[in-house]
Amino acid sequence: MSKLGDRLKYEREKRGWSQVYVAQRLNMKRSSTYANWEYNLRQPDAEMITKLAELYEVSTDYLLGLTKDPSHHTDKMMKDDPLNNPNLNIAFYDGYDELSPEEQEAVKEIVKNTIETFKKMKAERTRKKSK
Repeated sequence: MSKLGDRLKYEREKRGWSQVYVAQRLNMKRSSTYANWEYNLRQPDAEMITKLAELYEVSTDYLLGLTKDPSHHTDKMMKDDPLNNPNLNIAFYDGYDELSPEEQEAVKEIVKNTIETFKKMKAERTRKKSK
């Protein structure tokens, strides 16, 4: 039994929504396509899985059955640790994994401090413009 179809159905029914309503919210031409996902006859593509996760306010990992936790942690993780931001992955692609844990923590601290500095600079510019 596919977890995706089961979880789509569970999340939809939990909200009291019909398959037609969900299909409309997703700007789909036919609600039968969505129904086929719930019945595990077809699978949505990656882009649609992301849209479904946004609609149901759950993580894509939850919809795909990779975790039992439906909560979407991305925003919280990025606030707690800016290095979880996928936009920064390229910055550490070459050599970061070769650093010791202590060196990796030092890099994280430098990045966090740099981000805080830029936030302060931006706030100061905004404050000066509003005067």
